[in-house]
Amino acid sequence: RAEEAGVVAVPSALHASCFDQPSNTLVLEAFLALAHLGGAPPLLTEEACLLVVARCVADARLQHRKATYQKCVWAALRARSQLLMMLHGKEEEAGGSGGGGHSPAARRQCIQLSALLGNCGLHPSPKLRELQMKVFQLGVTLCPSSSEALYHLGNGQLAQYEATGDAKWLEEAELSFRASLAVEGGAVNARAVPEQVQQQQWWKEQEQKKKKAASVAASSAKTQQGPSSVGPAGGRASAAAKQTTSAGAQAKRG
Repeated sequence: RAEEAGVVAVPSALHASCFDQPSNTLVLEAFLALAHLGGAPPLLTEEACLLVVARCVADARLQHRKATYQKCVWAALRARSQLLMMLHGKEEEAGGSGGGGHSPAARRQCIQLSALLGNCGLHPSPKLRELQMKVFQLGVTLCPSSSEALYHLGNGQLAQYEATGDAKWLEEAELSFRASLAVEGGAVNARAVPEQVQQQQWWKEQEQKKKKAASVAASSAKTQQGPSSVGPAGGRASAAAKQTTSAGAQAKRG
Protein backbone atom coordinates (compact mmCIF):
# COMPACT_ATOMS: atom_id res chain seq x y z
CA ARG A 1 0.00 0.00 0.00
CA ALA A 2 2.82 2.39 0.78
CA GLU A 3 4.36 1.79 -2.64
CA GLU A 4 1.01 2.34 -4.35
CA ALA A 5 0.61 5.67 -2.53
CA GLY A 6 4.07 6.76 -3.62
CA VAL A 7 5.48 6.63 -0.09
CA VAL A 8 9.08 5.45 0.25
CA ALA A 9 9.57 3.04 3.12
CA VAL A 10 12.42 4.12 5.37
CA PRO A 11 14.55 1.27 6.78
CA SER A 12 14.14 0.80 10.50
CA ALA A 13 17.86 1.38 11.01
CA LEU A 14 17.37 4.99 9.91
CA HIS A 15 14.64 5.75 12.42
CA ALA A 16 15.61 8.17 15.15
CA SER A 17 14.05 5.85 17.71
CA CYS A 18 16.59 3.13 16.78
CA PHE A 19 19.66 5.36 16.91
CA ASP A 20 20.94 4.05 20.24
CA GLN A 21 20.13 0.40 19.53
CA PRO A 22 23.03 -2.05 19.00
CA SER A 23 21.23 -3.29 15.89
CA ASN A 24 21.73 0.08 14.18
CA THR A 25 24.75 -0.82 12.07
CA LEU A 26 24.86 2.64 10.48
CA VAL A 27 26.07 4.07 13.79
CA LEU A 28 28.86 1.50 13.82
CA GLU A 29 29.90 2.50 10.31
CA ALA A 30 29.81 6.17 11.37
CA PHE A 31 32.17 5.47 14.27
CA LEU A 32 34.55 3.62 11.95
CA ALA A 33 34.43 6.52 9.48
CA LEU A 34 35.38 8.89 12.30
CA ALA A 35 38.25 6.60 13.24
CA HIS A 36 39.62 6.75 9.70
CA LEU A 37 39.64 10.56 9.86
CA GLY A 38 42.67 10.38 12.12
CA GLY A 39 41.13 10.91 15.51
CA ALA A 40 40.19 14.56 15.23
CA PRO A 41 38.47 15.95 18.37
CA PRO A 42 36.03 15.55 19.99
CA LEU A 43 36.12 11.81 19.24
CA LEU A 44 39.52 10.13 19.26
CA THR A 45 40.33 7.27 16.92
CA GLU A 46 40.78 4.71 19.71
CA GLU A 47 37.54 5.78 21.39
CA ALA A 48 35.63 5.42 18.13
CA CYS A 49 36.91 1.87 17.61
CA LEU A 50 36.22 0.90 21.20
CA LEU A 51 32.67 2.21 20.89
CA VAL A 52 32.10 -0.06 17.90
CA VAL A 53 33.32 -3.12 19.79
CA ALA A 54 31.29 -2.21 22.88
CA ARG A 55 28.07 -1.74 20.92
CA CYS A 56 28.54 -5.04 19.12
CA VAL A 57 28.76 -7.06 22.35
CA ALA A 58 26.14 -5.07 24.25
CA ASP A 59 23.11 -7.03 23.14
CA ALA A 60 23.16 -10.83 22.94
CA ARG A 61 19.82 -10.73 21.10
CA LEU A 62 21.70 -9.81 17.93
CA GLN A 63 22.65 -13.47 17.56
CA HIS A 64 19.06 -14.18 16.59
CA ARG A 65 19.27 -11.70 13.71
CA LYS A 66 21.65 -13.35 11.29
CA ALA A 67 22.16 -10.49 8.81
CA THR A 68 22.41 -7.77 11.46
CA TYR A 69 24.63 -9.94 13.62
CA GLN A 70 27.07 -10.51 10.76
CA LYS A 71 27.21 -6.78 10.04
CA CYS A 72 28.01 -6.09 13.69
CA VAL A 73 30.68 -8.78 13.76
CA TRP A 74 32.26 -7.35 10.61
CA ALA A 75 32.29 -3.86 12.13
CA ALA A 76 33.80 -5.17 15.38
CA LEU A 77 36.54 -7.06 13.55
CA ARG A 78 37.46 -3.96 11.55
CA ALA A 79 37.52 -1.88 14.73
CA ARG A 80 39.78 -4.39 16.51
CA SER A 81 42.04 -4.42 13.48
CA GLN A 82 42.19 -0.61 13.48
CA LEU A 83 43.18 -0.60 17.15
CA LEU A 84 45.88 -3.20 16.53
CA MET A 85 47.33 -1.26 13.58
CA MET A 86 47.39 1.94 15.67
CA LEU A 87 49.24 0.16 18.47
CA HIS A 88 51.70 -1.32 16.00
CA GLY A 89 52.24 2.08 14.37
CA LYS A 90 52.96 3.73 17.72
CA GLU A 91 55.53 1.08 18.56
CA GLU A 92 57.17 1.47 15.15
CA GLU A 93 57.45 5.22 15.66
CA ALA A 94 58.94 4.64 19.11
CA GLY A 95 61.54 2.28 17.69
CA GLY A 96 59.81 -0.90 18.77
CA SER A 97 61.26 -2.83 15.85
CA GLY A 98 64.83 -1.88 16.55
CA GLY A 99 66.15 -4.76 18.60
CA GLY A 100 63.88 -4.47 21.62
CA GLY A 101 60.97 -6.16 19.91
CA HIS A 102 57.31 -5.29 20.15
CA SER A 103 55.31 -5.20 23.35
CA PRO A 104 53.60 -8.36 24.63
CA ALA A 105 50.28 -6.48 24.39
CA ALA A 106 50.61 -6.07 20.62
CA ARG A 107 51.57 -9.71 20.13
CA ARG A 108 48.73 -10.93 22.36
CA GLN A 109 46.11 -8.75 20.65
CA CYS A 110 47.27 -9.85 17.22
CA ILE A 111 47.07 -13.56 18.07
CA GLN A 112 43.61 -13.08 19.60
CA LEU A 113 42.34 -11.15 16.58
CA SER A 114 43.80 -13.78 14.24
CA ALA A 115 41.82 -16.45 16.06
CA LEU A 116 38.64 -14.37 15.80
CA LEU A 117 39.14 -13.74 12.09
CA GLY A 118 39.77 -17.40 11.44
CA ASN A 119 36.57 -18.48 13.21
CA CYS A 120 34.24 -15.49 12.78
CA GLY A 121 31.64 -17.39 10.77
CA LEU A 122 31.22 -14.60 8.23
CA HIS A 123 30.55 -15.35 4.57
CA PRO A 124 33.83 -15.46 2.60
CA SER A 125 34.48 -12.26 0.67
CA PRO A 126 37.47 -10.45 -0.85
CA LYS A 127 37.33 -7.80 1.89
CA LEU A 128 37.33 -10.40 4.65
CA ARG A 129 40.25 -12.28 3.07
CA GLU A 130 42.15 -9.00 2.68
CA LEU A 131 41.66 -8.16 6.35
CA GLN A 132 42.63 -11.68 7.37
CA MET A 133 45.88 -11.59 5.41
CA LYS A 134 46.75 -8.16 6.78
CA VAL A 135 46.36 -9.34 10.38
CA PHE A 136 47.88 -12.80 9.81
CA GLN A 137 50.99 -11.31 8.21
CA LEU A 138 51.32 -8.81 11.04
CA GLY A 139 51.04 -11.70 13.49
CA VAL A 140 54.03 -13.43 11.90
CA THR A 141 55.92 -10.12 11.81
CA LEU A 142 55.37 -9.65 15.55
CA CYS A 143 55.79 -13.33 16.46
CA PRO A 144 57.87 -15.03 13.74
CA SER A 145 58.48 -18.05 16.00
CA SER A 146 54.86 -18.53 17.04
CA SER A 147 53.44 -21.79 15.74
CA GLU A 148 49.90 -20.40 16.16
CA ALA A 149 50.62 -17.23 14.16
CA LEU A 150 52.18 -19.26 11.34
CA TYR A 151 49.22 -21.64 11.38
CA HIS A 152 46.77 -18.75 10.98
CA LEU A 153 48.84 -17.38 8.11
CA GLY A 154 48.83 -20.75 6.38
CA ASN A 155 45.05 -21.00 6.73
CA GLY A 156 44.62 -17.51 5.26
CA GLN A 157 46.87 -18.31 2.32
CA LEU A 158 45.02 -21.57 1.72
CA ALA A 159 41.70 -19.65 1.69
CA GLN A 160 43.19 -17.27 -0.88
CA TYR A 161 44.16 -20.21 -3.06
CA GLU A 162 40.68 -21.74 -2.82
CA ALA A 163 39.14 -18.40 -3.81
CA THR A 164 41.53 -17.41 -6.61
CA GLY A 165 43.13 -20.63 -7.80
CA ASP A 166 46.54 -18.93 -7.82
CA ALA A 167 49.23 -21.56 -7.18
CA LYS A 168 51.41 -18.94 -5.48
CA TRP A 169 49.06 -18.95 -2.47
CA LEU A 170 49.23 -22.74 -2.23
CA GLU A 171 53.05 -22.70 -2.26
CA GLU A 172 53.19 -20.06 0.47
CA ALA A 173 50.55 -21.89 2.53
CA GLU A 174 52.71 -25.01 2.45
CA LEU A 175 55.74 -22.97 3.58
CA SER A 176 53.75 -21.46 6.46
CA PHE A 177 52.47 -24.83 7.65
CA ARG A 178 55.98 -26.29 7.48
CA ALA A 179 57.31 -23.33 9.46
CA SER A 180 54.54 -23.79 12.04
CA LEU A 181 55.54 -27.41 12.54
CA ALA A 182 59.24 -26.51 12.67
CA VAL A 183 58.88 -23.98 15.51
CA GLU A 184 56.30 -25.95 17.50
CA GLY A 185 57.44 -26.44 21.09
CA GLY A 186 60.02 -23.66 20.88
CA ALA A 187 60.15 -20.20 22.48
CA VAL A 188 57.20 -18.14 21.24
CA ASN A 189 59.00 -14.83 21.79
CA ALA A 190 62.11 -15.80 19.82
CA ARG A 191 62.96 -13.24 17.14
CA ALA A 192 64.50 -15.72 14.69
CA VAL A 193 62.53 -15.79 11.44
CA PRO A 194 62.03 -19.29 9.99
CA GLU A 195 63.60 -19.89 6.60
CA GLN A 196 60.20 -20.88 5.18
CA VAL A 197 58.88 -17.39 6.00
CA GLN A 198 61.87 -15.63 4.48
CA GLN A 199 61.16 -17.41 1.19
CA GLN A 200 57.69 -15.91 0.89
CA GLN A 201 57.06 -12.96 -1.40
CA TRP A 202 55.16 -10.81 1.10
CA TRP A 203 58.06 -11.07 3.58
CA LYS A 204 60.63 -10.11 0.93
CA GLU A 205 58.55 -7.08 -0.06
CA GLN A 206 58.17 -6.07 3.58
CA GLU A 207 61.94 -6.26 4.15
CA GLN A 208 62.59 -4.20 1.01
CA LYS A 209 60.21 -1.49 2.26
CA LYS A 210 61.99 -1.42 5.62
CA LYS A 211 65.40 -1.05 3.96
CA LYS A 212 64.11 1.70 1.69
CA ALA A 213 62.56 3.58 4.62
CA ALA A 214 65.80 3.26 6.62
CA SER A 215 67.80 4.55 3.65
CA VAL A 216 65.49 7.55 3.21
CA ALA A 217 65.66 8.32 6.94
CA ALA A 218 69.48 8.15 6.89
CA SER A 219 69.67 10.45 3.86
CA SER A 220 67.30 12.90 5.51
CA ALA A 221 69.38 12.90 8.69
CA LYS A 222 72.57 13.63 6.73
CA THR A 223 70.86 16.48 4.88
CA GLN A 224 69.69 18.05 8.14
CA GLN A 225 73.16 17.74 9.69
CA GLY A 226 74.86 19.40 6.71
CA PRO A 227 74.36 23.12 7.55
CA SER A 228 75.26 22.56 11.21
CA SER A 229 78.47 20.61 10.51
CA VAL A 230 80.67 23.64 11.25
CA GLY A 231 82.26 23.02 14.65
CA PRO A 232 83.10 25.53 17.40
CA ALA A 233 86.65 26.02 16.08
CA GLY A 234 85.36 26.73 12.59
CA GLY A 235 82.87 29.20 14.01
CA ARG A 236 85.57 31.09 15.94
CA ALA A 237 87.86 31.18 12.91
CA SER A 238 85.07 32.57 10.78
CA ALA A 239 84.31 35.26 13.36
CA ALA A 240 88.00 36.21 13.59
CA ALA A 241 88.21 36.49 9.81
CA LYS A 242 85.20 38.79 9.76
CA GLN A 243 86.75 41.01 12.45
CA THR A 244 90.05 41.22 10.51
CA THR A 245 88.22 42.18 7.32
CA SER A 246 86.23 44.83 9.17
CA ALA A 247 89.39 46.29 10.75
CA GLY A 248 91.14 46.45 7.37
CA ALA A 249 88.22 48.28 5.83
CA GLN A 250 88.20 50.87 8.63
CA ALA A 251 91.99 51.42 8.26
CA LYS A 252 91.59 52.14 4.54
CA ARG A 253 88.86 54.67 5.25
CA GLY A 254 91.09 56.37 7.85
